[in-house]
Amino acid sequence: MNTFETLRRAGDGGFFVISPPRRRADATRSCDSDEVLRDGRWWVTTKANSWVASVSTHASTATRPHPRESVATLEALAAAGQRHADRVTSARALRHYWSLLHACTRDERAHVHVELRDRVRSGATTHRAWLPVALGETDDALVMAAVIEYLGAAPISVTRRVAAVADVLDWIRRSLPLRRGAVYAALLAHADAACFDDLRRLRGSLSRDEARVAWESCASCDDVVVREFIEDWRASFDA
Repeated sequence: MNTFETLRRAGDGGFFVISPPRRRADATRSCDSDEVLRDGRWWVTTKANSWVASVSTHASTATRPHPRESVATLEALAAAGQRHADRVTSARALRHYWSLLHACTRDERAHVHVELRDRVRSGATTHRAWLPVALGETDDALVMAAVIEYLGAAPISVTRRVAAVADVLDWIRRSLPLRRGAVYAALLAHADAACFDDLRRLRGSLSRDEARVAWESCASCDDVVVREFIEDWRASFDA
């Protein structure tokens, strides 16, 4: 059974082992996403570049999940994002999120994400609250949105951005996310030239299915460097 071998930088830098749940039957694969609901669809932007993609939902609004499940998960995620959160707190948040996968639909989880985003942006917790979401979510669109939030929106210090990018590269390297291709796509679409060499070295570790998720998720990106990166990547598979 695949396991999350380690979760570094999740709290105090400790190590722990936990097993992921079986994936929900209703988990869907889609493209990239972020936060703005408009005209019955979620519209997503990455602030590092200008590309915009839309992700259709089954309803015109994010569905509010069962209060007990959503509140417990939201509180656990917020606790994991506190500056001195330890590894036990991070593990608890991930388990809560796995429970949410079984109890709630994609749209209900999207509602939890909206509330978590508000807490992070208000300063009630930090960007690290998104780590359990990025690792444990099974919907590619929601995974990408979580990674984008983890990386942070401008203005952001160079030190924090470099650390966040290093974290995400580490998740990919250790195969921690359930949807590794979507995590890779979010970092690639961020169009941070400083991490392209690392992404190029890591892309060979992705399966063809994971690579296809990354290609499809970045299909709407109009950044020339990103498009050239993907074309070269595709060619290496066909060679």
